[in-house]
Amino acid sequence: DIDKNGHVNNTKYAAFVYDAFNNNLPIKAFQIDYHKEIQQGDKINLYCKREGNTVFAKGLREQDTMFLCKIEL
Repeated sequence: DIDKNGHVNNTKYAAFVYDAFNNNLPIKAFQIDYHKEIQQGDKINLYCKREGNTVFAKGLREQDTMFLCKIEL
């Protein structure tokens, strides 16, 4: 899941979010916005918040937003 430049493959970002809230509900829409590359060895804090049928998530490395995600259930 690491490319030749030492970055995490973008598809893994989605897996991080899905695994964090895994509630086995069908997903209608999945949007992810990439802000910065995650490199091998980076420690990422993942924050998820559910509002009705929408899940919002963000991945942070210290204070840097690495990605934002919105999932419609």
